[in-house]
Amino acid sequence: MDTDSNDPLHNWIITNLAPHYDADPSVLASYVVTYLAKQVEGDQLYDFLIEKLDIFLKEETEAFVSKLINALTTKSYLENSQQQPETDSEQTIFQSEQQNQQKEQQKE
Repeated sequence: MDTDSNDPLHNWIITNLAPHYDADPSVLASYVVTYLAKQVEGDQLYDFLIEKLDIFLKEETEAFVSKLINALTTKSYLENSQQQPETDSEQTIFQSEQQNQQKEQQKE
């Protein structure tokens, strides 16, 4: 699974982790994408993600995993990839990602 800044799922995860995770959410988002690449489905995926993310998200883990699985099921992360973020932290992350994308495009 592609984990670069152009990946809508990776971006969705970063945006939704930011309010719940004090460290750099892009690093944890890369781990989450890696976890999602495992051949785990349904309730097993939920339990797997809870187990792996609990150390990072603590009491926020279940809510985040539920939201993530819903986004995967409905593919709503694709719709959100074109929307502007709503919170200040989301806006900061969004702007940073846009700047990185612009720098990469200028290099090409």
